[in-house]
Amino acid sequence: MAVTKMKKGGLIAALCGIVAASGGFVAINQIQDSSPAVIQTYEAVKEEKDYTVMVYMIGSDLESDEDEVIGAGSKDLQEMIQVMAGEQSAAINEKANLVVEIGGSYRWEVENLADMQNARFCIDDKGISGLTEIPATNMGESAALSDFINYASGTYPAENYVLLFWNHGNGPVEGYGYDVLYGGDSVMLSEIREGIENSQLANKKIELVGFDACLMGSVEAAAVMSHYADYMVASAELEPEEGWDYTWLNVFAEENITGEIIGQKVVDHYDTFFETQDYQITLSCLNLESYQEMAEDFSLYLNQFLTENNEEIYGLISQKRKQIQGFGNSVSCTDTSDLVDMEQLFRTLSEEAWQKSSLEESMDKLVPVKKSKGYGQEICGVSIYLPQWFRCYAGGKYSKISGQWICRNIFRLCIRLWRIPLIWRNAGFRTGFAKI
Repeated sequence: MAVTKMKKGGLIAALCGIVAASGGFVAINQIQDSSPAVIQTYEAVKEEKDYTVMVYMIGSDLESDEDEVIGAGSKDLQEMIQVMAGEQSAAINEKANLVVEIGGSYRWEVENLADMQNARFCIDDKGISGLTEIPATNMGESAALSDFINYASGTYPAENYVLLFWNHGNGPVEGYGYDVLYGGDSVMLSEIREGIENSQLANKKIELVGFDACLMGSVEAAAVMSHYADYMVASAELEPEEGWDYTWLNVFAEENITGEIIGQKVVDHYDTFFETQDYQITLSCLNLESYQEMAEDFSLYLNQFLTENNEEIYGLISQKRKQIQGFGNSVSCTDTSDLVDMEQLFRTLSEEAWQKSSLEESMDKLVPVKKSKGYGQEICGVSIYLPQWFRCYAGGKYSKISGQWICRNIFRLCIRLWRIPLIWRNAGFRTGFAKI
């Protein structure tokens, strides 16, 4: 069965299609041998700069498969080189380091990296420098992320840090990344949290976290990142294979840079790059300092909504959900994501609860920067996980994100939505679906 090259984040849907068509499981990866990642500390090789940008790049099938080099990751690396060694290189390199770790792909198109399984390097005015091949590493492990953060921040210290994740994304349930050398291992939101928590940046807020990956612009991802970063740039929708336009790195030639200014540049360049192309796209910069205010208003909204609707609400939500924008071509829990536009969902369910909760104001604070095109209605810039079928929760998907406060609140709604029997509620609590 032929599989068309998917956009970032579409990989899981493609695999599901293969399985459905063949009537069984298809093994597509050969798992490599590796030693568990060891979290180390590193000595500085450069004096402290204003910024260090850390790029965690899992190449997967976007870079190559066993028989062919596609080169999507390498193309973005070339974009980075063109900026860091370009016309404004002196000003940019005076203020910023750009540090990359690659892995998770069979081969790389960039000549210096072609046969390296895992490597780290800096991109500066000379192009790729400080290239070091490292032991075979499963980039889907949280310890691998921790060690990279320690390497980048220890070797190239800075006053501020930007952490970027490059690869496939599949939303809050399935997480980020797909290391084809290790059975398609992904980095779940809980593992991203562990990766940062066990690094030397655990107690220092990262200026901006970015996901150049599909479907990671969710409120659940924001909930995790709000503990570790001031801003987050991500897309609620599938990203085209080309991903971000890395000419945004020219921002480091400017004065008085902030996380929001960096986020604005990323969003603007992404929007301009795809302006004439026939894609539905959306990208947002979230102010994570506003997350807690939004979460409190969401709780007020939910209390008001459940008070208004004492009767069963399954029919109400089922009917109104058809009006709400979904992302990732999701039609059921067997598809890619079951993510919907957060503002459209709650505004459509109850305008009265929406107004009384002040959720509109706090959502505007949470998403100060957003761009989208190709939709028939306005997109708020952040999604939320709301599966159409209870078995998505009972089957264990919800347990992957249930530790988050906002997810425990949405579960209160889902209990009513699917008229879950008491026995299932109790079973759900025991297995970690929610603690209400």
